This record gives sequence, structure tokens and C-alpha cells, in this order.
Amino acid sequence: MQSSEIVYEGADRRILGNSGGEDRLYLEISDHYSIFDWGRMPDSIANRGRALSIIAAHIFEHLENPETWQHTALSPALKPIRSDWLERRWNHLVFCHLLAEHGAPTHYRALVGPDGKPLSMKEAAASAQPVLLDILKSRYLVPRKVVLLEQPLFFYPPPEPDGARFHVPLEFVFRFGIAPGDPLTGRLMTDRTYRQAHGLERQPEASGLFDRPVLEFYSRLEPNRRLLDLREALLISGLTPGHLEEAIELSYNIALALLALFAAKGLALWEGKLEYVAGPDGLRLADSIGPDCLRLFYEGTEVGDGFLRNAYAGTTWAGTLAKARERAARAAASSWQQFCRDDLKAAPEPLASGLKAQADLMYGVLANHIVGRELFADHPSLAEFVASTRGS
Repeated sequence: MQSSEIVYEGADRRILGNSGGEDRLYLEISDHYSIFDWGRMPDSIANRGRALSIIAAHIFEHLENPETWQHTALSPALKPIRSDWLERRWNHLVFCHLLAEHGAPTHYRALVGPDGKPLSMKEAAASAQPVLLDILKSRYLVPRKVVLLEQPLFFYPPPEPDGARFHVPLEFVFRFGIAPGDPLTGRLMTDRTYRQAHGLERQPEASGLFDRPVLEFYSRLEPNRRLLDLREALLISGLTPGHLEEAIELSYNIALALLALFAAKGLALWEGKLEYVAGPDGLRLADSIGPDCLRLFYEGTEVGDGFLRNAYAGTTWAGTLAKARERAARAAASSWQQFCRDDLKAAPEPLASGLKAQADLMYGVLANHIVGRELFADHPSLAEFVASTRGS
């Protein structure tokens, strides 16, 4: 692999450039993790990077297969969703002439090692070296912070005139309901206007499913993630109205396909985050996809990074986060994390030893279960893992 330049680096992943001039990048997911948008947490989790890369490859390949979409439309997991809403999906051009005929377009190419050579999933699980996702090349249009009328704003540059592929600076967040213990979607329960704008015909209940999925937009590349309305999402996306509509339709359909996929594995999918790249070859599903960008429950127990969020939920540090965000917003500061550390003297502690041992097993367990093969040896089944967490 002729790769050295770091194109993007986050708390738990980085994207490496290719100096050979090819139309590709390499996504490396690490064993580090981030929750509550804090940034890198004090622990690393065994097998996390390799397992999430394998799961992402499995899901990308599943969505790229046209047969997936034929099965999705017939899945019993979709029965709770309004039939008229589903019919609009199945009759839309995105489903009829793209997904059902060609499968979902993605930026994924292969699982590879540091030398750029393809790896099987079994080889990736056993590798002592980093496992990478070989992906199509795209640019990041990073917003620039400006101050107008004493208000901090972010200015988004337009896509380059050469038409090169770029990473859409939005998160498309779908929700099938208000997940157990989720305090963030109260607006869908209390704000009737907001609820109606998202097509919900009745007021949802806590820990209850909607009669159709809801799609929301969040900023992707700003220091602090923001909920956006449709107008601002269009303005900063770099997309035409037609392409944003296509991304919305793709998001609905991918959400349905994921619901069906995980239901067949005994996993309940409540919500998830999708990202896209756009360019001359159209829109493509991007980033990675798996238990750390989806809310998944197995027999009522949350797995993935939800397991880690729950591990910290009752800590002093977690209790200060809302206050730190409020203080940073009042001071027009970009780093609420700094307020948390300096003003509130709070930061996350490492996981307790018992929880750390469970977390070290979790990602290998999930990879084995979702892919349907024993890739990570000497790991319990998902049912055994969940049972052990309840007894701790």
C-alpha cells in the first residue's frame, strides 16, 4: 500500500490517503471509542477495530446485493410499519430502478491489510495487523468558523467545480421509535408540530415504535453535532434538491433493509446513522456501518456502543455533560468538553475491570453473530454474552 497521508482523523478512526494516485482511500477503525460525543475515552476495547471493519464489510456487501431488496420488501419485520408509507417506497424510482435492479451503491471496495492486499473475514479476524476498509476516494468539505453580528457560525464551502466526489457533511439519522432509556427524542413526544412535520399520525410512547420511521439531519463536521431542519440540511449539504431527495429515499430504504437484516438475527434495531458521498457516479453509502452507529438490542439488552454508554450513564462525569454543553453555548465556545474538564472538574474514568472484560468480548461476539460464522474463536454466543452481563 502506498499510503501515508492522514486525510481525516477522529476519536476512533482515521482515513488514509493513497500516494499512488488511485481512486481509493483506506478507513482504519481503531480499538479506541467515543461516547456522548466526548472524543477518545480512556480505554481501548479488544478486537473492536477488526470486528467493526468485518461487520461493516458484511453489511455493505449485503446492501449491494439486489436480492437483498427483493427479500426486504417481503420481510415480516416490516409489518408494524404503515402499508401506505411502504407502498410509496416500493413504487419510488430509487427502489424500482436502483436498489431492486442493482443494489445499493456504496463506497466500499474490500477488506484489506496494511499492504493493501484483500483479506477474507476469517483472515481479518485473525490478523495481528490493522484491518482496513478499502473505499472510494472523496474529499471532505470542512466548514470554516466565522463570527457575524457577534454570533459564531459555520461557513460551508461549495463542492469543487471539477465535480470530484465529496463527503456529504450530514448525518442522516433514522429512528423506528423512541428507544428504551433514550432522553433525546422527547421533542417527538411533546412537540405536535414537529411530530406532524415528520409524518407521525399519532403521539408515540416512551420505548414505543412509530408507525413509520422518522428521519432527522445532523451536522457532520462541526465541533459540536447539531440537529438541523430540512432547509439548513439542504443549504450545507452541497447537494441539489433532487439529490437530497434521493439521499432521503435511500436512507428510508437502507433503514428498512437493516431492520429486516437484524430482525433475522434476533436483534431489534431502533435507530441508526447513515452518511453519503456524492460525485459524478451519484450518491453512495459511506463511512462504516455497524453496532457503533446503530442502536441494537438483543432480548432487551443494548449492545454495541450503547452498552458502553449505559456503563457510564450513572457516573458523575455523565451527569455533568448537559451542564457543560449549556455553559459552552452561553459562552459561544466551541469546546464544551473543555468546560467539563476545567470548570466542572469532570472527566471519564476507565471502565471498571468487570465491565472492561465484558467489553473486550462484545465486538467479537457481535461479529460472529451478525456474520453468522465463528470468526473470533473462544467467544461466547450472543445469548450467553447478554446473560453474563445481566448477572454482573
